[in-house]
Amino acid sequence: MNRQYFLVFILSFLFISLQSFATENDYELHRLKAQKYIEAKDWSSAEGEAKAMTEVDSANLEGWLMYGIIEQRLEKNEDAAKAYHKYLDLNPPADKAAAVRSRLAEVETRNEKFKKEVIAENQERYGSRSNGIYLAYAPLYKPSTSEVTGGDVSSSFPFGGQFTRMAFVLMNDSGNVKTFKALPASGTSTIYQNVGPAKLTTWELYFEFNCNLTEPYTTTGQFSFYIPIHFGTFMNSLKLNDGSRNFSNMGMEGASGIGVQWFNRSPITLSLTGLYHWGVGLWDLTDDSGSGTNGIQNSSGDPVHGGNVGPEVRVTLTYLFGYEKTVAEKALGQ
Repeated sequence: MNRQYFLVFILSFLFISLQSFATENDYELHRLKAQKYIEAKDWSSAEGEAKAMTEVDSANLEGWLMYGIIEQRLEKNEDAAKAYHKYLDLNPPADKAAAVRSRLAEVETRNEKFKKEVIAENQERYGSRSNGIYLAYAPLYKPSTSEVTGGDVSSSFPFGGQFTRMAFVLMNDSGNVKTFKALPASGTSTIYQNVGPAKLTTWELYFEFNCNLTEPYTTTGQFSFYIPIHFGTFMNSLKLNDGSRNFSNMGMEGASGIGVQWFNRSPITLSLTGLYHWGVGLWDLTDDSGSGTNGIQNSSGDPVHGGNVGPEVRVTLTYLFGYEKTVAEKALGQ
């Protein structure tokens, strides 16, 4: 048995030694090629070899330093900064670390300046983000309260104010319900009776924050993609057409989805947002007259909780108060 363990040890040692030798050999080959390309001022080819050095041996200080210097030379300041950070994370000698920190500060300053220049340039082309007011229309809106009662609510009309990424909005939708079931307005009967027709109206006050996936004026040009995070409170009202009775409830809801906003050379921006709402009624729809606490039922006898769960697709037109004219527009007095 001892001979078997000894043989396994020897084979493992040889395998690790050969692997280490192969790694060192590959690293040295890429280093020599990179050095040759640097001497020939072929920075693009040197970049590939230096990157290969960091992939073969990610714990080697020389590879990260060489890669950072080449990226800085190519004015790829963001990649250069990442390489210098990797170098410093490996605890180099103090004197060399100080020199690299100086290089790092330089590329980070240049990178920040470049980003500001890109934003300024594109703001001149596309317009700037600012506060404003907006009108919206949701051509597709299917709240569960309408669906359960057989109502015909299919759209909504939001109106609000936008503060950069935040919006405070009042939304309204309405539709007709042919018939539903409720307890009698008076008496002690516990038998639900058909009532209707009625008008179903919902008012909602909500706050929405847009988490940007892309900033405008950058990789997606004048478009900004975002994830809306939406919280609100709503009130449903189901009023008989003859005005004799009204059933209502209140609730809380949240929604999220995805959207895209278009910026252009005018005070107007447009956005398209798709959301799904999750809502819960604080109580079921009940008679406002106080004749009972039992909720209503749909025509099939199912309870109506008034949670307003469902999808929404919204088109929004925003007027920006902070619209800035282009240099050309200002020069022409427009």
